[in-house]
Amino acid sequence: MGRRTGLKSYRMNVFRTMPRTGLPEHFDSWSEYQRHVGVLVEAGLIPDASKIWWDIRPSVLYPFLEMRISDICTRWRDAIAIAAMYRSLLHMLFRLRTSNQRWRTYAHMLVSENVWRAQRYGSAGDLMDFGKSQLVPFDELIERICMMARERGR
Repeated sequence: MGRRTGLKSYRMNVFRTMPRTGLPEHFDSWSEYQRHVGVLVEAGLIPDASKIWWDIRPSVLYPFLEMRISDICTRWRDAIAIAAMYRSLLHMLFRLRTSNQRWRTYAHMLVSENVWRAQRYGSAGDLMDFGKSQLVPFDELIERICMMARERGR
């Protein structure tokens, strides 16, 4: 409506009013995810899993996870950087899983706090570093994530 919101991203405000959006549920297995989707399909609520619009979700057509939380990048270099980081993190998690290692998971409440901070302040703001239990500058946290993906993704 032409009014400044103060937000660095407005996408989430639009999508959060719809069902099956936001952070995905935690599923312990692929079959548990399929069972839950099956309930929605069998009840006639959705035709298939493509109508689940979580921030990250399994693709209906291809064997990968779709990242859906980002706004559209206005610079192609930013889009490539985000895609490369996402792919690196998935590769790291895959390697940990195949070597029978675990990674920390955090409650939706905590992750949602960072999602809100990113929406409100963008890359100029601070995000929660859950390992340190403190706010850190966005670029510092991204650097730590890059190092972690580089070290554990080998």
